[in-house]
Amino acid sequence: MIEKLACKFGVFAKLCKADKKYEKEIFPIIIKHLTHCRLKEVPQHAERVMICINGTNSQEFVGVLENRKSSLAASQTKRIDKVIKKVINNGIL
Repeated sequence: MIEKLACKFGVFAKLCKADKKYEKEIFPIIIKHLTHCRLKEVPQHAERVMICINGTNSQEFVGVLENRKSSLAASQTKRIDKVIKKVINNGIL
């Protein structure tokens, strides 16, 4: 399932945002994918999933990104930092 998620990441993020019921089922899958996906996919997927981040799931999302940052290239780290900054600036965290 995780491999298929990579292709449809934006769709899953939109579903997660659409309804709390979907968020409860889909967000853990998204987090699991962000935790285990290839390093080059982390920034792109983090940017796509931003639409479904809210006050209840932001800490877990940022925590996963912070954990993955140490393995990323400098350009990827900058993209992740921008995502984290957006979460903080939007008052979500």
